[in-house]
Amino acid sequence: MPGKLICLDGFEGAGKTTQAVALQIALETSHGRDCRIVREPGGDKFAEMLREVLKHGKCEITTLAEVLAFNAARANMLALQVAPLLAGDVDVISDRSFISTLTYQGYGNSLEGAEMETLRQICKMGIQPAPPDAIIILDVSYEVAMMRKGVRGGDTDRFEKRPQEYLKRVIYGYLAEADRGNYSVVNANKSEAVVGAEVLKHVLPILD
Repeated sequence: MPGKLICLDGFEGAGKTTQAVALQIALETSHGRDCRIVREPGGDKFAEMLREVLKHGKCEITTLAEVLAFNAARANMLALQVAPLLAGDVDVISDRSFISTLTYQGYGNSLEGAEMETLRQICKMGIQPAPPDAIIILDVSYEVAMMRKGVRGGDTDRFEKRPQEYLKRVIYGYLAEADRGNYSVVNANKSEAVVGAEVLKHVLPILD
């Protein structure tokens, strides 16, 4: 059977990267699957270059430019990295997905109506090389996310520096999109072990 593309998405501090690694280990050691992890934006040279500009660039970037750049990076990575892996019976776990573009560039910027629909169509084009087989939203509260960010430290990117109101709209956007798309939601405020078990519970039926 072809591999499956499983996307873990959610606000900063939800534990996406940690859970992606935990899921890979669980699937490979306990369920005999061959898995790879990719990240968005990123995954190939072109996408990694765009990632650096989008997250840490000092230049002004419009919302439309962000949307197009994120989807350009996504389309290239899915075509060149993910699709061949899936065709080779390898499962791919993605750290973020097109849902992040809808939430950060859409909900975060209060897009509605025709503007939001245009954003959805652009994202639909971006995932054509390899549409997700499953999207799992890791839902974290703003307070817990900020606490984890403080503990973790490190550089703050362009998006994390935006106003609290913007960031809370992004968090709301994840739940709104989960409801709209009937995606699985896991309470990421809980411990890593509990969250990992919940993620695995949602993934196994998809693989079967």
